[in-house]
Amino acid sequence: MSQLHSFSVLQALTMNRHLGSGSFQIPAASFSVFSQLVIIAWMPLYDRFIVPAARRMTKNGRGITVFHRMGIGYAISTLSMVVSGFIEVKRRNTALGHGLANDSSAIVPISALWLVPQFCIMGLGEAFHTVGHLEFFYAEFPPTMRSTAIALSSCTSAVGQYMSTILLNVVHAKTGRHGKPDWLNDNLNLGRLNYLYWLLAAIEAVNLVYFIICASLYKYTEFPVQDPVFESGAQEMESKLTQENEPVCKIAS
Repeated sequence: MSQLHSFSVLQALTMNRHLGSGSFQIPAASFSVFSQLVIIAWMPLYDRFIVPAARRMTKNGRGITVFHRMGIGYAISTLSMVVSGFIEVKRRNTALGHGLANDSSAIVPISALWLVPQFCIMGLGEAFHTVGHLEFFYAEFPPTMRSTAIALSSCTSAVGQYMSTILLNVVHAKTGRHGKPDWLNDNLNLGRLNYLYWLLAAIEAVNLVYFIICASLYKYTEFPVQDPVFESGAQEMESKLTQENEPVCKIAS
């Protein structure tokens, strides 16, 4: 996620950011707002429609488990990296087709709105993963340590940022040999940013498999969770199941 937010700014700077024929340009660093808009739109949709439907299917008060939500988020995040790579291929091919390979400051004749899909997909994945991540930490820690759980959730993001920096240093050092520009060349038209996106997608795919293995081996704790949404959903399911199991004929009192 950190790489998508940073490199998309460099991509947007080389693309046409005008809306229509007017003079207004979308700021290059503002495209990440589309992921936030998706989160804002998805959360009420999920609570109002997805959860009730999932409750009927899974007989689970939460609709889907925390691990299901996190796993879906990981999978969608992987998809966002794959899509980002293909969009960069289109941007780069357009630049090469117009003879702009050696002009790093040129504006490639392609709309920057092509970057919107990757942010929308990433926002959807974040809506699943981040909420599920916080819910997992909150539910699986004892009540006296829930603030510590939230802090640990933030720490995982911090560690990811440091690991991301290490990855970029490795990519800089190991690519672009024999006189060829490295993947992250200052001139994006000569670099291969799409390879970095696909590398991240491969790492995320491995991470998803690792997560599935860990989730399958995990044993839930027995701490009671005061979750009104879960409790109301569980009571609703219990009531429906009770009604379904009642005998058809009743003896009048």
